[in-house]
Amino acid sequence: SMKRPRLKSVQALKGRKLDLTFINDQRFVLDMNADIQNFPGLRPLRIEDAFMQAEIGDDGWTVEWVDLDIQIALAHEGWLSSTREAAALPESSICKNA
Repeated sequence: SMKRPRLKSVQALKGRKLDLTFINDQRFVLDMNADIQNFPGLRPLRIEDAFMQAEIGDDGWTVEWVDLDIQIALAHEGWLSSTREAAALPESSICKNA
């Protein structure tokens, strides 16, 4: 299976989108609107000012909003939304040797 690329940078955009740049320089704009509606743990991100505080966490494996204690992790099949309430990915499932 392909190793997950780590993130090099994240920039929150208006309209609840994330402009992601990976360490292999691929760029992807992720629209978070559906996830924010569907996952109760992400609802605080409906507030634009809060959403804009997105930053990289865990050496590029996650995007997080520190003040809100929210973090989303990249999974093999796409983006997995997880909060501290929902189980985050166990450490053993994270391939750090990219």
